[in-house]
Amino acid sequence: MAPASPLPELTGIAKSYGGHRVLTDVSFSLRRGEIIGLPGENGAGKSTLLNILSGVVTKDAGEIRRNGALITPRSYREANQRGIFRVFQDPALIGTLTVAQNLWFGWESLFRNAAGLLDRRSMEEACARCWPAAIWPRSR
Repeated sequence: MAPASPLPELTGIAKSYGGHRVLTDVSFSLRRGEIIGLPGENGAGKSTLLNILSGVVTKDAGEIRRNGALITPRSYREANQRGIFRVFQDPALIGTLTVAQNLWFGWESLFRNAAGLLDRRSMEEACARCWPAAIWPRSR
């Protein structure tokens, strides 16, 4: 069986803030079902790389491909529409959100009830359907 094509695949990614280069020629790929870690010290560029992949910030150079097709997500929502999701972990950004709200960040409209309020139960049920039990246990 031939190996699956990478999704996503980043090549030659570069990013600078002001005159300070934070990423230089970074390449990274992930295959279906693969789980990886991005270890590194504070300031190593891990969050910047994920921000680029998820459309939160724009890259200065390089390519992003999803299923072999060249993409340039210009927003988090656009990245989501292309099948790229990210769970934000910085409590300073969204510390008041539940795990389910973090997983569906940007897609809250899918879980509004008739009164326009967030239906947390349906959001949690969607988590149970979409993520493996190792990540989102069905019985808590």
